[in-house]
Amino acid sequence: MSDRLLLLHWNELSIPAEITAAELNADPRWAQFAQLSLSAFLEVLTVRPDCRLSFTKGTFHGQVADRPLQSWLEVWLGKERWRKLRSRAVQPSAQSLMPAHSLECELTCNGRHGEGITRAYIADSWTLSLGSEVNGFTDHQIRAVKTTIDSDGQVNVDVPNLADSKHVGQWSGDLAVWGQIVSTNHVVAKLDRYSIIMYPLDHGYPHVHVHVQDDPKLNAKYRVDFFEPLTSKRPVGLDAVMETWIEQRRDHLVRSWARCQAGGFPLKLPD
Repeated sequence: MSDRLLLLHWNELSIPAEITAAELNADPRWAQFAQLSLSAFLEVLTVRPDCRLSFTKGTFHGQVADRPLQSWLEVWLGKERWRKLRSRAVQPSAQSLMPAHSLECELTCNGRHGEGITRAYIADSWTLSLGSEVNGFTDHQIRAVKTTIDSDGQVNVDVPNLADSKHVGQWSGDLAVWGQIVSTNHVVAKLDRYSIIMYPLDHGYPHVHVHVQDDPKLNAKYRVDFFEPLTSKRPVGLDAVMETWIEQRRDHLVRSWARCQAGGFPLKLPD
């Protein structure tokens, strides 16, 4: 898992700006939208236990249809499920986020500025939405208009979105490796003069290859789900070094192997 904390960003545009308390109370679908959103968040936690939900300044206690947002969420989710969400929520006082006016760009959707979608876009993260036919946030991506502070030009961008469990399934691979670096040259690490390599769609047991630049014939292979040399010709002493190295990094290597078996690239290990 990455050392970086994964923040999902609350999409404050989920609730229409002009909607009234009477309309929210009269439409039972809002409780359904909130339940679907919470289920998505709880499912993300099974993939990324480090995940938190970020409410930007003024949103958590801010007024929505004449009531604080947290009050609506408690009504829609019920006290117990609301407590689960609140325990994973972070607000500006608990974050080290740049103030909105200093962000490098601004995103708008349907003519409204969205700080949540802007922060999700900048952080290459996800926004958590109440997805409904009313607001159009039912897809796994939100189409927004990006305006850069130092430019008058505007471009369309897509912001990854989570509004139900189906979206989590679509993004699960990206969520699992968020904050880590993908190795596009197949080298997952350097160990002294050795390159540790994992190839997409390789066959056999989960394993890595060990190559060295000054000996192109060397292709030692080691199983990674548990330690086992898979080739007969290996430099003296390499087995002991690789056994310790693999033991310390097994979870990461097995996760990379799964990515490779799906046709992706492995993850780089930190130096």
